[in-house]
Order: sequence, then C-alpha cells, then structure tokens
Amino acid sequence: MPEKTLAPHLFMDLTRSLCPVCRRVVDAQVQARDSKVILRKRCPEHGPSEALLSSDLSWYLHAMRYNRPGLLPGARGTEARDGCPYDCGLCPEHQQHTCLAIIEVNHPQISEILAAVRRRPVRYVMLNTNGLRLARDDEFVRRLADLGVYIYLQFDGLESRTHLALRGVDLRREKQEALDRLARHGVQAVLAATVVKGINDHEIGAIVRFGLEHPAVRGVAFQPVFLEGRHVPSDPLDRMTVPDVLCAIEAQSGGLFTRQDFTPVPCCHPTCMAMCYAYVENGTVTPLARIVDVDAYLDYFVNRALPDVDLGVRKALEGLLSAGSVGGSEKQILNFCAACGLQLPGDLRNLVDRIFMINVTGFMDVHTFEVRRVMKCCIHELLPDGRLVPFCAYNTIGYREQVLHDLTAHR
Repeated sequence: MPEKTLAPHLFMDLTRSLCPVCRRVVDAQVQARDSKVILRKRCPEHGPSEALLSSDLSWYLHAMRYNRPGLLPGARGTEARDGCPYDCGLCPEHQQHTCLAIIEVNHPQISEILAAVRRRPVRYVMLNTNGLRLARDDEFVRRLADLGVYIYLQFDGLESRTHLALRGVDLRREKQEALDRLARHGVQAVLAATVVKGINDHEIGAIVRFGLEHPAVRGVAFQPVFLEGRHVPSDPLDRMTVPDVLCAIEAQSGGLFTRQDFTPVPCCHPTCMAMCYAYVENGTVTPLARIVDVDAYLDYFVNRALPDVDLGVRKALEGLLSAGSVGGSEKQILNFCAACGLQLPGDLRNLVDRIFMINVTGFMDVHTFEVRRVMKCCIHELLPDGRLVPFCAYNTIGYREQVLHDLTAHR
C-alpha cells in the first residue's frame, strides 16, 4: 500500500473564480504554500491554473481579522438570476454599498459635467486624469478650484524609463507642471501609481517622498498592476501584491513608514486594500496608527452592534478606513481628531494641510478573481444604463467591452 504523504499546502478556503482562458466561473481553493497565499482552480475544459494572491501569509491572515458585515445598498438595480458575477447592477447578492462610483468621461465639456455633479449631494468629486490638460490650461485648473474638485493624478514614477515602459512617452515635465499649477490654485491631488514588478517597484519610496514634499499632494495611491486591458500577459505567480508594496514603502522610505502603520480597509474585502494616514509637520512624519490603537477597535469592524465603543470613534474610523476616503478631507480629519482626543496644533485649514494618506489597492484580474471579494466590493463603475458594476468585474468578465460596443453602436 502506498505511503501517505503530507500535502505541500494548507487548504484555507473554498471560493469561486474564473478560468483564465474561457472565463467560466469555476471552483477555486485558497491555499497557504511557502508562506504565501495561492489561488488554485480547475476548468473542466482548460485544466488547472494558479495565481498569487498574497506574497505574505501573515499579512493575509492579519487582514482577514478586519472583515466585518457590509452596509447593504438601499436599492438594487438588477435581479439575481445567473449568479455572481453575471447579475451586476447591483444585484440582491451584493454585500456592500457604493463608497466610490466611477463614471468614465472623455468630453470637452468636463467642467460643466463636474459642475452638474457638484450641484448634487455627492460628498467628494475626484477627477482621474493623466494631467496633460492641467499642465497647460490655467483657466481649467481655476475652475476646478472653484468647484472644490480633488485630482487623482496618474503618476507612475520619477524616472524617464518608468514613463517610457508604462506609458510610451516621458511625461515627467507635464506631471510637474500640472502639480505646480494645482498648488498655485489650491487644488488638492492624490498621486496614483501603477506598480509593476521590475519596472518601477524601486521607485515606491521616492514617490512617497515626492508626495510629502509637494504642496498640492495630499496622498499617494499605489496599485499593483492587474493583468487586464493594455498590460501584456505575465506570470500570475510572480507579481506584486499588497504586502510587497507595504514592504517596499518600509524599505525605501528611510524609516518614515513601516508595515505596521497600515490598516486593512474593512469596507471592502480586507485583503483588497491597506491604508495609512500620517500627520506631517516640519519634516516630521507621524503615522496616526502610532497615536491611536486601531486594533483596540477591532471588534467594531467585526460587529457593528458592539455597544461599548464610543460612537464618535466608530464613525471617525469608519470614515477614514473607507475606499471612498479622500486625503485631506476637512470633515473626516476633524471628526477623527475630535473623536480620538488628538490634540493637534493649528486651525482646521492648517491641520488638514498636514494630513497625508497612503493607500495600496490590489485590484483583481482574471487570474486572481474571487467571487467573495467582488461581492464585497465598494468601488463601482456607473454604466450608461444606470447599473453599478464592481470595478474588478467590470474590467474582467466583459462588462467594459459591452459598454464600449453599445456606445460605438450609438455613434
């Protein structure tokens, strides 16, 4: 009789994913292997495949402690018929409301569109841009300042080779001019950096330091590349994940930040995003996690009905640890400091100008796609027909292509 052997992995969970070839929904195992977290699945037609979910098992387990019930949407846009992820709208199976809604706009009347949005009860309005118009159009930037619009600026690095590799053209001068113009008009920006292993992961610390030093920048958003759209195929087992970026921030920031300064964001699936806020004064950076013990309120994230946690602290932490939070938001920072008893000097404007945010978001592609994560997603694409589709589903299973087809047909 053959001898029994120990499995080379630890079975952690069962989920649903996609075949990377035909994109059929298939069963998948979440496995711990060599201190990493692997997603293994098998398509009846195309066989097995694997992808790296997390390069650090300990971070993954730590993040899962922050899982909590979602705040369900007040209304549903579609019925549940074919099962997740094919009923998006949001369907009755979705487990979280919209923290951040994305509307794709490429229109010369963008100022008028933004003004129309600002007339509605929308908490924050952000313009996601490559910055080219910001660099050359002073009147446009002045209008953005009048509207109180935040800027989400594509900013992949400070080296020419990074720009050439990721965007095909060196836009460093345009990025600098855009940020300088924003600063002159008092418009706040978050730098959005796509991180690709072997291309710009060595620049993570430099991007953080640049953001800390520029007066227009209130935060940096790092996004490990997800293998969809324009990005060429790569090895799904050799990729950047959230803890890789956190380790790079710690190693490259000269001690300004450590992994322990970052908190998993509980409004989405907690393995999707990590966030850090810091107070900056006279070159000294103090992450707020070193002032307030977020883990002391961990039970709140797991159970909203916990009675003995101060309501002000609950709301303050919920606002900060949200995928829809904006670095430098006066209301959020004021609520947080008041609720947590932080005695920080200066008036509100002075205080807000000294708060800096870093978040790291691991978006899913066809290799890492998990139904349980997409059901908790709080970043949604708003389609022309009014449906809301979780961001990773929109980019992975054909929603984007269908929207482009429909829009082209109406031209």
